[in-house]
Amino acid sequence: MAVLKVVKRHGIVEKFKPERLASSVTKACVLSRERKCTPWKVAAEVIDHMEKSGQKVVNEEDILDFVGSAMKKHGMDKAYNYYTFAWLHKPPSKIRTVRKRNGKTEPFSPIKTYTSIEKSFLHSHGNNLKRLDWAKMHSYTREAIAILEKRYKGAIVPVEGIRETVEFVLVRHNMLKPAKYYIMHRYL
Repeated sequence: MAVLKVVKRHGIVEKFKPERLASSVTKACVLSRERKCTPWKVAAEVIDHMEKSGQKVVNEEDILDFVGSAMKKHGMDKAYNYYTFAWLHKPPSKIRTVRKRNGKTEPFSPIKTYTSIEKSFLHSHGNNLKRLDWAKMHSYTREAIAILEKRYKGAIVPVEGIRETVEFVLVRHNMLKPAKYYIMHRYL
């Protein structure tokens, strides 16, 4: 394999490490409890794809796309959600606890926020999602969590606060169809 370089999100260039890729895919498999997980197979496909592309330097977003394609090809949807979410939220969220409508509390799971946004996009766009739509979903999830962190500052977040914030973010970005499906799902 030719020596590849990776441009990190903060601009630093590092040598590509296949074992690091396999480790992060393995963590996503374990956390998602995905039964069909084959982390080394996914990593090998990603490395093969990068070699065939002929690029000597890739950015982290490219790797995310390559991993996503390989995981979806093998039906590893749950693991893909965990992988992308871990990639999105490397620093831990300041939100720790959510109060459900029935009054019970549970640990905050950013993946649930992402998944609900993803479902609203899938319902509004069918299976015709483009790469840009996936990027938007990640961006809207990050924005919603950032708003919640500022608004609640470590306090227990009511589930309605999360839902209202996601609705606000979707409408603010003129994502009216996904917002409609998000709201409808909330009341079904």
